[in-house]
Amino acid sequence: MLGLWLFYFGLPEYRAKPTHPSQKWKPVFLGQRPHGRWALPRTLLTNSTATRPKSDLAWTGLRDAAEAFFKSAINLSLSEKKEFTTLTLIPLRDRLRFCNQIVVSGCDEPDRLAKQILDIVENAKLPLSQRLLARLQLADTYILERKYKSARKVFIELWDLAKKADDDLLLELNLSEPELLTIGSFKPIGIKGKGPYKPVTYRLKISESGRVYGVARISEQTIPSNWSRYAMQALRRGSVFRPALKNGIPVKSELIHHQEFFPEN
Repeated sequence: MLGLWLFYFGLPEYRAKPTHPSQKWKPVFLGQRPHGRWALPRTLLTNSTATRPKSDLAWTGLRDAAEAFFKSAINLSLSEKKEFTTLTLIPLRDRLRFCNQIVVSGCDEPDRLAKQILDIVENAKLPLSQRLLARLQLADTYILERKYKSARKVFIELWDLAKKADDDLLLELNLSEPELLTIGSFKPIGIKGKGPYKPVTYRLKISESGRVYGVARISEQTIPSNWSRYAMQALRRGSVFRPALKNGIPVKSELIHHQEFFPEN
């Protein structure tokens, strides 16, 4: 019986370290991915922390229904010559947001969708603000897809074009500060206990690629230390930013974040 069990499951390789304070150590067998279901997704929905249905069948149905809706909406927006129009921007942007915020197997490459949006905006000669936002969207998509050289090129083009913009538009774009791209990364964290819990302030160091490479607590410790370590790990692994720009070049930066916690029964 023992031999059959070992043949089917394999030998324990090591005990996987949990990434959440409420988890316990568990054995990981040969052939399994380390920290499998406990690991924070590296690209976070590629890219967000949006909730996914528990059932794989339900998730597949949702994905297929969304894809069918987007394709239908795009077809309805085409011209008589089957060419993109400004109306096509609406379903294309929604489809890009869906691809960026939720892990969608079989989804069109997000950067291809962002490039199509930019082409439509340029061909239609839309106002400068729309042309800037389309380029910014393309650069953000490259950052999320880890195509940093392509993002750098678009940022330089964006910066040159932004010289023609007025001060109010530049203030709204706020290119000199990092901008969070992954939704849900800063959401409050539930802690088992009575509470209430005061927010904890962290300093985040952000690289030229928009990834967090350092997190430090700079305020009083108001929560158990293990939960603070978990929050720091979640902020480091789960946050992707549009990097701060200096003369169009991505640079390292810092951000002060006040993380909220709430009691969870």
